[in-house]
Amino acid sequence: MIINVLFDSTYSWQDKIIAIVAIICALLGAVILHELAHGVVAYWNGDKTAKEMGRLTLNPIKHFNPFGFILMLVVGLGWANPVPVNPYNFKNRKCGWITTAIAGVSANLILAFTSFGLNVALIAISEKVVITHEVVYII
Repeated sequence: MIINVLFDSTYSWQDKIIAIVAIICALLGAVILHELAHGVVAYWNGDKTAKEMGRLTLNPIKHFNPFGFILMLVVGLGWANPVPVNPYNFKNRKCGWITTAIAGVSANLILAFTSFGLNVALIAISEKVVITHEVVYII
C-alpha cells in the first residue's frame, strides 16, 4: 500500500506525504471501528469483559498492534489487538458468537459504503468547481 505510493513517480514528494498520512489515518480508523464493533456487540449480548478491561474505546493505543499495523501498511494485510470476549457471559451463546463475529466485518462494510458515497459526492462537487488565479467559480 505505502510501497505503491512511495515508488510511484507520478506523485511529488508532497503528494506522497499527504497520501501516506491519509492511508495511516484511514487504516487506524477502520481498525478501531472494527474492534470497537466486536466489543459493543459482545456487550449487547451480555459480555462485559471488554468494558471492564477498558477496551470499549476509540483510543487507538488500546487496539494498536505495532507489527500487525506495519504489515498492514506494507503488505495490505495485518491485525490489531483483539477485543477480549468471554462467550460464557452471553445471554444466548450461539447468537452471541455469531453476532459478535460478524460485527467487525459489518462495521468495515458500512465504513466502505459510506466512504464510497462520500467519495462520489466529493468528485461530483469538485467537477463543478473551477479555480483560476485565486478565484473560485462554481459552475
